[in-house]
Amino acid sequence: KLLIAHPRTYEDWSIADWLKANTWNAVGVVIGPEGGLTDAEVESLRAAGATPVHLAEHILRVETAALSAAAVWAALMWE
Repeated sequence: KLLIAHPRTYEDWSIADWLKANTWNAVGVVIGPEGGLTDAEVESLRAAGATPVHLAEHILRVETAALSAAAVWAALMWE
């Protein structure tokens, strides 16, 4: 499954809530550049089956976003 780290989510999912609510064995997270993904990029990813999720209440820098997504995934793997 492919997730999109995006502050303006279309669904009300945090990455942790999505990972807890869905069965998955492989997950990829698209993290955009500084300034974020364009609306067209998000729509293309959604059309390909990706789900937007938010990582935090505020926008994270790209380096922090990647670590945040990995930390949540790793923590949930060991629950």
